[in-house]
Amino acid sequence: MVGKRLIVRHALRLCLTLLWLLVAWVQVYAQEQETDVPDPCSGPWALLAILDRPTVSTSPCATPRGQFLLEMGFQRAKPRDPASGTMDTYPQAEVRIGLPVRNEFTLIPPSYNRQRTRSGSHSTTEEASGYSA
Repeated sequence: MVGKRLIVRHALRLCLTLLWLLVAWVQVYAQEQETDVPDPCSGPWALLAILDRPTVSTSPCATPRGQFLLEMGFQRAKPRDPASGTMDTYPQAEVRIGLPVRNEFTLIPPSYNRQRTRSGSHSTTEEASGYSA
């Protein structure tokens, strides 16, 4: 009885070892990239792929090495009641500097916020302003 268990155990161990070797020797290759698909970060439309809306989205393409890109935006927020005031945020700047190997350094300086509110029917304007990060 003990001999049969030992034989079964060795046979199972041998089968698992052979299965492991078979799996280890099988080589898996990734599908080759199609050559007719152009790189969206280069070519005549590269600038459109690099540009984005600063502080709202990011570009999938890095700024080319040795170049810099300055992007700026302006945002005006109005509540549902336009008579109640506005909030302006500017310049919403982003400076991107191209580094080697498709990397970039991004600098986002603070934006200036200016909020105007009107209180009641007296149309008195209160203003609050300052920088934000």
